[in-house]
Amino acid sequence: SIGAQGIDSTLSLAHKMYELERYEQAIPFYERARFFTPSGSLEASILFKMGECYRKSDQAKKSLDYYDRAYFNSTLAPEKQAALVAKIRALINLKEFHLALAEIYAANPNGAEEQRRLDFFTGICFYANGDFKGSFDNFLMAASGDSAKINALNKLFPDSTTLYRPRPKLAKKLSFFL
Repeated sequence: SIGAQGIDSTLSLAHKMYELERYEQAIPFYERARFFTPSGSLEASILFKMGECYRKSDQAKKSLDYYDRAYFNSTLAPEKQAALVAKIRALINLKEFHLALAEIYAANPNGAEEQRRLDFFTGICFYANGDFKGSFDNFLMAASGDSAKINALNKLFPDSTTLYRPRPKLAKKLSFFL
């Protein structure tokens, strides 16, 4: 067993690799820290970071398990919500829009900002599934009265005929919500 200083230095190195965007190199350090960390103390946050490393290193499918484990190992509502939102992002990256919607509907957002984020993700999922009206409605909810965002949406969807026709690169243009 390594001591607390060993765990701290291992976690520090893992965080440093993460900050340097060397995600694949950070994973073994997080795994080692998790192995030697007493159950429950830091486990959820380490599992979450491991999920982030996998997602950011183009292994979104593998990240799903770590987000689930982080969710179920955490006792704190904000940590649980962060794991759920990260899992939704990963599912959207994997184009698993129906599964992402199921996770969105299971979420309990903490505050208006988090609700807007979930509305935006719902809009993306609806758009990808061909429900352009539902997508537009969710993007409007995500705009939450912000006139600049609403004006931008109205420019993207100038009339009802373009609302129902998929347009290339729309998701990139809609990223102003995030």
